[in-house]
Amino acid sequence: MQTIRFAIIGDQGVGKSNLLRRFYIGTYNKYNIPLDNHTMSEIMITTHGHINIEITEVHEEIPENCDGVIIMFDTQNLESFTNLQHHVKKAKLLTNNIVIIGNKVDLKYRTVKWKDIKKMAFRYKYYEYSCRSNYQLEKPIVYLLQQIYDDDFKFLEQPPIDPPEVLNIDELLKDPKFTNI
Repeated sequence: MQTIRFAIIGDQGVGKSNLLRRFYIGTYNKYNIPLDNHTMSEIMITTHGHINIEITEVHEEIPENCDGVIIMFDTQNLESFTNLQHHVKKAKLLTNNIVIIGNKVDLKYRTVKWKDIKKMAFRYKYYEYSCRSNYQLEKPIVYLLQQIYDDDFKFLEQPPIDPPEVLNIDELLKDPKFTNI
């Protein structure tokens, strides 16, 4: 059985740990508890047979043996978007299989504008994403797998996903434990 390794990189607090939790476990943690340098792995049934998909959350060093890199920024954090260039340079040293994700698109106050994203991410596949609402959860991973295999790659068995949580932003702003906003 083949193992495909991806790394996910981005600034602290952009949602890397929640992407791993959503994809592998199906849960979302609104209290920003990081999984620093943690690898999650699961055997997935695909149109190319059983494949072990490993995703490692990293902050600085991207593993040399990775087959693709997911670079994530927070659409509410301009600094995380500005730091994309740094992360892209590091990823390009190891692979051409790169996808960029703008997370937290479900929240009302967005500081990173679409016109700026188009300028920065035009050379790479880009997805608007929401860990909280499951919006486009598997698309970045499927895109990278399609780059490795071919365009007809699909999951035959979907990862487990809890239903999206409906949240009131005013309630979240009052919660002292919530650090992502």
